[in-house]
Amino acid sequence: MAYDLTPVKKQVTTALTVVNELVIDVKSDYERAIEIGTRIKEVAKSITERKEEITKPLNEALKSARALFKP
Repeated sequence: MAYDLTPVKKQVTTALTVVNELVIDVKSDYERAIEIGTRIKEVAKSITERKEEITKPLNEALKSARALFKP
């Protein structure tokens, strides 16, 4: 089962670049930082959702196997 992580890596790299270049000197910079933070939260949420799409079924299978062999 191979998953293409290229889009996720690109999003994270872009976000990291933007944050590293961000300097807050005036109020407009602060407002821009808030917008960037909001976008980063959205990216983090989509990454978490994708991770859970993969891991939830695996965790359920693990629970089932453990329950089967517990007795």
